[in-house]
Amino acid sequence: MQSRTMSAIEMTTGKVLGFITAVASQMVIYPLYFEQHIPITQNMQLGLIFMSIAAIKSYGVRRFFNWLQWGRNNEQGRNENVEIPRAET
Repeated sequence: MQSRTMSAIEMTTGKVLGFITAVASQMVIYPLYFEQHIPITQNMQLGLIFMSIAAIKSYGVRRFFNWLQWGRNNEQGRNENVEIPRAET
């Protein structure tokens, strides 16, 4: 299982790389397909907006699947008497 620290590092790395990718692709795509040259500051603002939307979506999906795995079982009382396997020593 991944630690909270490593999970936070993974999430931050993914978001930063996604932001850089979004800004770089906007700088290429907008002039080529829409003939619009947008300043870097506006490209960065758009990247932040898209990154925020993606982060909210990602969090929602993760919480939903966490609920599917753990929440429904707890609501139905299935995990109350579950034995956790121990490593043999």
